Formats: sequence, structure tokens, C-alpha cells
Amino acid sequence: METLELNKPKQLGGCHRLLWEPKLMYALNSAWGSTTANCLPVYYQHTAGFSKIQIGLLHTLPSIAAILGPPFWGGVADQIRNQRVIHVFCIVRSSCCLVVPPMKPSSFLDLRADNQGSKRVEMSNKRFTVNPFEELTLTSEDRVKLVDIANTLVHAKLEEYEEYLKTAKTIHLVRWKKFSSSGAATTYIERKNSNPDSNLPELLMTGPLPGTLDENTFGIVNPTLEAMRIKASYLNDFSAVAVLSTVVEPTVDEPFLSVVVKWMEIDIPGASIGVVRNRDYVYVESTGNT
Repeated sequence: METLELNKPKQLGGCHRLLWEPKLMYALNSAWGSTTANCLPVYYQHTAGFSKIQIGLLHTLPSIAAILGPPFWGGVADQIRNQRVIHVFCIVRSSCCLVVPPMKPSSFLDLRADNQGSKRVEMSNKRFTVNPFEELTLTSEDRVKLVDIANTLVHAKLEEYEEYLKTAKTIHLVRWKKFSSSGAATTYIERKNSNPDSNLPELLMTGPLPGTLDENTFGIVNPTLEAMRIKASYLNDFSAVAVLSTVVEPTVDEPFLSVVVKWMEIDIPGASIGVVRNRDYVYVESTGNT
């Protein structure tokens, strides 16, 4: 078995932050559904380019240590030993390692760090549901129209962004009202009297986001249910979700390009006691680079 030299992932708060290359993200999404009883095909990025490796089931802690390498990962080995989780898959590249158990349908990973810094792997299936609607069948013409609508909206927002830069990043509070803030980023909601004909107010977010552009885009792009399971391991931004139709899928050359029809339910405080009902949306999600 080949021993891979791995560096420690960066740490963000109390959790270990996994770093992903765009091509690794695409490969992981592609390989996730092809798990077999014995091995999971995975990819990693190295100096020679984009290569494929096979890592089979690891039955012994020495084998796990051979893959995990540095003593930093000793806590993971302890967790595996204590929980008797010996069958482990590894997704690796030159600067990160993700340890996951064999996946089951309609489940996702929740990777957290405990007080000792070791990782726990927990499984849940609450937020991932089968499509709650009848099958969505899109013709070729429907798909073209959805892509055109998405592109039109993106171009309109790019024009607004360029105008925002020309005005020295000034927020016109006559139109926008501060809605929330997180760190250095602030979100504004459009005032109703500034656009009375619209039933859906616009949102505007300004400010820097932590991480690189690739890291942030990886957190946004999830065109399949399998990809959303990965995202759910570090975010809690919805209560239920389903992918209704994938119109445009990412490729190796365009790992961030996607157009997807989704359904999402957002948990509203008080819904559990019947005071209010959760809100749900069917929407088209478009991602990519310009």
C-alpha cells in the first residue's frame, strides 16, 4: 500500500477545516455514488496532474496509520479503535485527508471535533428526503430556457455589482435595510416601498468571506443529493432538501458550473409547536465562474 505524505489541515474554530481542490471536489462527487463492497475510487491532485488511485477497505490500525501518516491523526485512530469502526475509506490529496465510513443511502456525514481534537463520525438522515413531488420531467427546450433565465439573472447582478464598485461601494439605505451580519459580512433586504410591484424582496450581501474563492465556491456548488450530504457535514442552513432535476452538471474542466432545480424547507422557530409553519421553496440554482 502506498504511503501518502499528508500535511495537517488548517483549523477553523473547534473543527478541522478540510481543503479541497476544484477537481478533487468534482471527482469526489462523481465517485461517491460508485462505492462498491471493497473499494471506493477516489482522486487526488499532485504535481504530475490529475491521477486516480484505489484505496480498499482498511482492516487494521497499522494500515490506517500508513494512510493517515502524522501523529496528528492519532485521535482518529483512537476513535476508530474505540467504536470498532475498522472499515474506513480515505479521500486524500497532498494536503488533506477525509476519513469516512461506507455510506448508506439518504444519509450524510457530520464531522465534528471534540474537546481533545479528535474527529467523530456521526450519521443522520433527517435533512435529506426523497423528492416530495412527482417526477420533474424537463424537455430539452425546458432546460435551455432555464439556463437562459439563470444567465439573464446572473448578468443583471454582475451589472449591479459593477455599478456598486463605481459608487465606491456605497449602500443606498433608502432602498436597502440592514437584515443581519456575520463577521465582516452584512446582509441587506430590499425595502418594500422601493419596489412595490415585487412580491419577493431582493437580498444584498457585502463584505469579505473567510477562505479562498475555491473554498467558498466549493461550499456553494452541490448539484446532486450526494454533494449536498458533504455540504451538510459542516453547514446547517436548511431543515430538508431535495434535488428535483440537475440541468447542467459540473465537469472536470468546469467544476463550478451547474444549474439545478431544487426544493428546500427552512425550519422556522415555533414550527415545532404549531405556532407557524416552515417555509419551503422550489428554485433554480445556478453556479459558475465569470
